[in-house]
Amino acid sequence: MIAPYLADACSKGGFFGIPHWWQFLDTSSSTANECIINFNIKSDIFAAALGILDIMLHIAGIIAVVMIMVAGVNYLLAIGNPQKITSSRRSIVHAIVGLAIVMAATAMVTFVGNSLS
Repeated sequence: MIAPYLADACSKGGFFGIPHWWQFLDTSSSTANECIINFNIKSDIFAAALGILDIMLHIAGIIAVVMIMVAGVNYLLAIGNPQKITSSRRSIVHAIVGLAIVMAATAMVTFVGNSLS
Protein backbone atom coordinates (compact mmCIF):
# COMPACT_ATOMS: atom_id res chain seq x y z
CA MET A 1 0.00 0.00 0.00
CA ILE A 2 1.24 3.47 -0.85
CA ALA A 3 1.59 5.81 2.09
CA PRO A 4 -1.04 8.58 1.97
CA TYR A 5 1.57 11.35 2.14
CA LEU A 6 3.24 10.30 -1.13
CA ALA A 7 2.24 12.36 -4.13
CA ASP A 8 0.53 10.76 -7.08
CA ALA A 9 3.10 9.63 -9.64
CA CYS A 10 1.11 11.32 -12.41
CA SER A 11 0.69 14.62 -10.59
CA LYS A 12 0.35 17.72 -12.74
CA GLY A 13 3.04 19.76 -10.98
CA GLY A 14 6.76 19.47 -11.36
CA PHE A 15 9.98 21.24 -10.51
CA PHE A 16 9.44 25.00 -9.85
CA GLY A 17 5.83 24.60 -10.93
CA ILE A 18 6.90 23.54 -14.42
CA PRO A 19 4.37 20.95 -15.59
CA HIS A 20 5.19 17.57 -17.04
CA TRP A 21 5.02 17.09 -20.80
CA TRP A 22 2.22 14.55 -20.35
CA GLN A 23 -0.08 16.90 -18.46
CA PHE A 24 -2.78 16.89 -21.17
CA LEU A 25 -2.58 13.14 -21.88
CA ASP A 26 -4.53 10.28 -20.36
CA THR A 27 -2.50 8.90 -17.44
CA SER A 28 -3.03 6.41 -14.65
CA SER A 29 -1.07 5.36 -11.59
CA SER A 30 -0.14 1.81 -10.73
CA THR A 31 0.10 0.39 -7.23
CA ALA A 32 3.91 0.76 -7.36
CA ASN A 33 3.50 4.57 -7.59
CA GLU A 34 4.50 4.58 -11.24
CA CYS A 35 2.92 6.81 -13.84
CA ILE A 36 1.49 5.00 -16.85
CA ILE A 37 1.09 7.29 -19.86
CA ASN A 38 -1.37 6.16 -22.50
CA PHE A 39 0.12 7.75 -25.64
CA ASN A 40 -1.25 7.22 -29.13
CA ILE A 41 0.98 8.92 -31.71
CA LYS A 42 -1.89 9.76 -34.08
CA SER A 43 -4.34 11.24 -31.61
CA ASP A 44 -2.13 12.53 -28.80
CA ILE A 45 0.66 14.33 -30.65
CA PHE A 46 -1.15 17.69 -30.44
CA ALA A 47 -1.70 17.30 -26.68
CA ALA A 48 1.96 16.39 -26.16
CA ALA A 49 3.04 19.40 -28.24
CA LEU A 50 0.83 21.64 -26.09
CA GLY A 51 2.46 20.18 -22.98
CA ILE A 52 5.94 20.91 -24.34
CA LEU A 53 4.84 24.43 -25.32
CA ASP A 54 3.50 24.95 -21.80
CA ILE A 55 6.87 23.89 -20.35
CA MET A 56 8.65 26.40 -22.58
CA LEU A 57 6.22 29.16 -21.56
CA HIS A 58 6.79 28.44 -17.86
CA ILE A 59 10.55 28.64 -18.40
CA ALA A 60 10.08 31.94 -20.27
CA GLY A 61 8.08 33.26 -17.30
CA ILE A 62 10.87 32.33 -14.89
CA ILE A 63 13.39 34.07 -17.16
CA ALA A 64 11.18 37.21 -17.27
CA VAL A 65 11.02 37.33 -13.47
CA VAL A 66 14.81 36.96 -13.26
CA MET A 67 15.22 39.76 -15.83
CA ILE A 68 12.99 42.02 -13.72
CA MET A 69 15.21 41.34 -10.71
CA VAL A 70 18.43 41.94 -12.67
CA ALA A 71 17.09 45.19 -14.12
CA GLY A 72 16.00 46.28 -10.62
CA VAL A 73 19.48 45.69 -9.26
CA ASN A 74 20.95 47.61 -12.21
CA TYR A 75 18.53 50.45 -11.44
CA LEU A 76 19.70 50.55 -7.85
CA LEU A 77 23.34 50.53 -8.91
CA ALA A 78 22.91 53.31 -11.49
CA ILE A 79 23.75 55.97 -8.96
CA GLY A 80 22.88 59.24 -10.71
CA ASN A 81 23.80 58.03 -14.21
CA PRO A 82 20.78 58.99 -16.36
CA GLN A 83 21.68 56.61 -19.20
CA LYS A 84 21.84 53.59 -16.88
CA ILE A 85 18.61 54.64 -15.15
CA THR A 86 16.81 54.94 -18.49
CA SER A 87 18.21 51.63 -19.68
CA SER A 88 17.19 49.87 -16.47
CA ARG A 89 13.66 51.31 -16.56
CA ARG A 90 13.30 50.23 -20.18
CA SER A 91 14.50 46.73 -19.27
CA ILE A 92 12.01 46.51 -16.42
CA VAL A 93 9.12 47.61 -18.65
CA HIS A 94 10.11 45.17 -21.40
CA ALA A 95 10.41 42.30 -18.93
CA ILE A 96 7.00 43.10 -17.44
CA VAL A 97 5.41 43.22 -20.90
CA GLY A 98 7.10 39.91 -21.74
CA LEU A 99 5.83 38.37 -18.52
CA ALA A 100 2.28 39.53 -19.31
CA ILE A 101 2.49 37.99 -22.79
CA VAL A 102 3.83 34.73 -21.35
CA MET A 103 1.05 34.61 -18.75
CA ALA A 104 -1.63 35.18 -21.39
CA ALA A 105 -0.12 32.54 -23.68
CA THR A 106 0.12 30.06 -20.80
CA ALA A 107 -3.54 30.63 -19.96
CA MET A 108 -4.53 30.03 -23.58
CA VAL A 109 -2.42 26.86 -23.89
CA THR A 110 -3.77 25.52 -20.61
CA PHE A 111 -7.36 26.26 -21.68
CA VAL A 112 -6.92 24.50 -25.02
CA GLY A 113 -5.07 21.57 -23.42
CA ASN A 114 -7.70 21.06 -20.72
CA SER A 115 -10.48 21.21 -23.29
CA LEU A 116 -8.77 18.40 -25.23
CA SER A 117 -8.56 16.04 -22.29
